[in-house]
Amino acid sequence: MRALAPRCSFRTAASLLILALLSLLPLPLQAASRPVHVLATTYPVWQLARPLVAGLENVRLDLLIPAATGCPHDYAPTPADLTKVATADVILMNGLG
Repeated sequence: MRALAPRCSFRTAASLLILALLSLLPLPLQAASRPVHVLATTYPVWQLARPLVAGLENVRLDLLIPAATGCPHDYAPTPADLTKVATADVILMNGLG
């Protein structure tokens, strides 16, 4: 009986992982109504994401911190930037935490 306990927890974890991955897929009705809004926080992240979403009709890629800003450590978000973050479906970022 003890040999089944790790197997059940593995199955449960695998099932939860599969369910989480399936929930990330856009539903056909959602894709038809509006594109998936992907927000890249910095210009290098935006440059890495751009070829990945090129040609996808239902994905809109935006940049949060303008490329001309330079150092993102001195960046202060505007209310419009906070709206971008709040309305994004996916946020791509790099860094600690």
